[in-house]
Order: sequence, then structure tokens, then C-alpha cells
Amino acid sequence: MMQWGQFMSHDMAKTTLQPSANCKTCEPVPSKCIPVKISEKDPNSNFKERKCLKISRSAPVCGTGTPAAPRQQLNENTAYVDGSMIYGSSTKDLHKFRDGRTGFLKMDRFNDMMVLPFDHGKCLSAQQCTASFVAGDIRANLFLGLSAMHVLFAREHNRIATELQKLNPGWSGDRLFQEARKIVGAEIQGVLYREFLPKVLGNSFMDVIGPYKGYDPTIDATISNEFTTAAYRFGHGMLMVSTRTKMGYDISRF
Repeated sequence: MMQWGQFMSHDMAKTTLQPSANCKTCEPVPSKCIPVKISEKDPNSNFKERKCLKISRSAPVCGTGTPAAPRQQLNENTAYVDGSMIYGSSTKDLHKFRDGRTGFLKMDRFNDMMVLPFDHGKCLSAQQCTASFVAGDIRANLFLGLSAMHVLFAREHNRIATELQKLNPGWSGDRLFQEARKIVGAEIQGVLYREFLPKVLGNSFMDVIGPYKGYDPTIDATISNEFTTAAYRFGHGMLMVSTRTKMGYDISRF
């Protein structure tokens, strides 16, 4: 539950931090840095030595930040449930993950298993290289469980593309890729709306929300600050104390 919730969070929103906000001191910088002072009475001596928490502010939307127009934040990812954490949110990003002009996503073979491509740009040398995956969202490497979700759906995309290629040998790479992407997006929406949300909201949520009435292009699909920064943070309370890593369980292709 927790891991799916985090995966979905990264599909819908990503806060843009200001690149110029290098908050290196404990002094506030208007609209860029909001350091939080640490009390001299703090019981943790190592923590207290830092004197403050250096925090960069998120990048504001142009035209906001005034009394008449309160500051709003940029969203780097698409707000739609469309798999943007897998495919990225721009054509430029997509070129990093797509395997040339084929219908497949790039993957590397590691220990006889297909995984996400490794980011070799973060290797200082052959001896100094930290395993870091390239994915549609840079947070894919935050946690093993999150990385596993990214690997699973990248494999699923390529599995679907393989089957579509068998059924439609005349399709171009572009057609294969987009059709597979569309199916993966539908699978993600299916899990979210049919399995995750009923568990989170309870069986009675349908009485309040009502049945699905079809797509309405006039509805504003943007993500609100209240949802992404407050309401949806309830998922942090779903974190498990430990994560099972013991080998020996049944292992499938996915």
C-alpha cells in the first residue's frame, strides 16, 4: 500500500527547487531560503552544532507571491495519472529512456535480470561508481521498494510491446511505443482506482463520490498544494518498520 502510494505521488507531482537557492548559511534569503534555527537547548549535540536547517524554497509560478496572488509552486511532472514517473514529462526526457526509435524502453542486463539503465554519468571512475538508475523521475533511487516499482513497469512496457509486435508486425516503432505506453497507463489507473483508493477510502466512499460518469475535459486536473503537500502526506504513516529482503521467495518475470 505505502509503496504504491509513493509511486503514484511521483506520477502526479514533483516540486521544482530554485537552482539559485544555494542556502549555505543560516541567514534567510528573501523568496529563496527559509532556514529553521535549532534551539541551543536541543539535546542532540551533533544536531545542535549545525545551528539551523538550511531549506531552499520551491520555485514560484510567475506572477504569484503578492498579497493579491499568493505564491504558488511549479509542478515538474504531469498532474494526470499517466505514468510520467516512468516516461518523463517531456519529449526531451523521453529520449533518455526510449530505446532508439523502437517500441521499447532502455534496460540493462544485470545478474541475468533486466533492470533500469544505470546512470554512468555519476561514476567518478570504474572503481568509484554508485549504482543509480535512470528513470522518468529522478526519485526512483530513493528507496529499494520504489526502484522495484519502476523496474516492474519498465519490464511490463517491454512485455506489452513485444506482444503487440507479434500481433502487428507492420507497426512502426512509434506506434508500438505509444500503444504500449497507453496500456501501461491504463493498468496504473486500474490499480489506483479499483484497488488502492477503495482500500484507502473504504467501501463507503462510493456513496459520497458516486460512480464514474465518464471523461470530462472541462474539469481542472491540476494538483492543489493542499493535496500534494498536506492531505496526501498521510502515506508517511503507512511506512513499515522493516522491509523483507530475504531470498528464496518465488520469483517471477515481474
